[in-house]
Formats: sequence, C-alpha cells, structure tokens
Amino acid sequence: MKKFSIGDLLAVLGALVLTGLGWAVGHPEAVISLVAVILIWVVNFLFTWKGIKLSKTWLTGILFVVSLGLTALFKLELFPIWPSPSTPEAIAAWLTSLITYAGPIVAYATGLYNIILSKVLEKLLYQPKLQ
Repeated sequence: MKKFSIGDLLAVLGALVLTGLGWAVGHPEAVISLVAVILIWVVNFLFTWKGIKLSKTWLTGILFVVSLGLTALFKLELFPIWPSPSTPEAIAAWLTSLITYAGPIVAYATGLYNIILSKVLEKLLYQPKLQ
C-alpha cells in the first residue's frame, strides 16, 4: 500500500476547490472516494503518530455520521422547509414531512456507510476490535 502524504491530500482538496462544490454534488462517487481516502489517512495517522486505535464501535459511529453528512450534501434539496407561520398545525405538518423525508435519507446514508466502511476497514493498518 502506497503511503498517503499530505501533499496528495492537498492536491486532491485543491482540485476540489478549483472545480467548485457544484462539481462535487454532481459527482458523488468522486466525493465518496475522497472522503474514504481522507478517513483512512486520518485513522492511520492517529494510529502511527499517537498509537490511538479506534474501536469498531467508534469507527462505525464516525463513519455513519460522515455518511449522513454526505447524504445531506447530495440530497439536501429534498429537505422540508420550516413553516413560515409557526402554528402548531404547521409544525405538526412539518414534523410529518420530516419523518417522511428521513426514511430515504437514512437508507441512502446506510448505503454510503457500507461502501465507506468496507474501504476503510480494508486499508487500515490495524484491525479494530468491537468494544
């Protein structure tokens, strides 16, 4: 496995900044790959530099939060808008639409999580233990 240097990371982030965030939203596979590489680099860096081994519980929790963040990046246009007159009926309707919205979002995030988890576990310098 080739070591990932800070220069590689800066080159990838520079390309992302130069092409713009609009490009990132239109190319989710590239962003998912970039995030997986960054996560692998950070976890391996913590392990080699400080000897910190994240447990599988912490690692899966972090990866799922990252997956939810990526899902928000790719699917945010579907998020229900807060009601302008905040009456109890409007808030109840908003909560209903939020719950309806949450199902597909969590399903999409779970798919991203499975992809990222397999790549991260494959490239780690240690095997995390379940705690």
